[in-house]
Amino acid sequence: MHSLPSDPGRARNRDHGFTLIELLVVVVIIAMLGGIVFAVANRVKRGAETAVCASNLRQVGTALLSYASENHNHFPSLRKYDKPGEIWTKTLALEGHLGHYESQQQIDCGSGVWTCPGCVKTSVNFGGFGVAQTSIFRPESLNANDQVSGNPRKLTEIPDPANTWLVGDAAKSPDDLEKGWFAVWNKPGRWKSNHCPAERHNGKANVLMVDGHLESLTIDEITERELTQPR
Repeated sequence: MHSLPSDPGRARNRDHGFTLIELLVVVVIIAMLGGIVFAVANRVKRGAETAVCASNLRQVGTALLSYASENHNHFPSLRKYDKPGEIWTKTLALEGHLGHYESQQQIDCGSGVWTCPGCVKTSVNFGGFGVAQTSIFRPESLNANDQVSGNPRKLTEIPDPANTWLVGDAAKSPDDLEKGWFAVWNKPGRWKSNHCPAERHNGKANVLMVDGHLESLTIDEITERELTQPR
């Protein structure tokens, strides 16, 4: 018996074309590879932001400690009584501890070294870093004798510098971590409303301690260790 001659056209189609299933497999593979590349790039970006944030925090912390060493171990006031717009960041800038300026109106303490890359909502007075309000840094006010009071706690009065918040990631509201603030409440119970640590880095906040070392911590860890409430 003789076999029927094959169809040369059909053979060519099988040799030079793709079936619908083959095309779908290729599309799925490309999509999976794209997702992997995107995830890796996102992790790299977050890692870079965390590193820049840590570097900026260390510079701000160094400026705070420098101020204290030149002012009888006192940190700057949280906010000036007679100059409501002058918070601790501007005090550091005005006295030459961090940043440079030509006039008070041109000081920008809400960009560059003053803030975290993960904080996109800032002002000219502050970025995304905050100090511990009340426990260490206090706003100035007038006492009964019309004298300015509210001196910040002295550096030498802090019993455990390695476990005391000096400056770290801070947000105005727990519902908007991208909006920075210049202080966190010393009592964690108030963080549910405002002025709280900002977990911007994979669910953690960068915190620089008074002794100069930096840690990445969750709010639960900060609360448990009472870092904003030095004894």
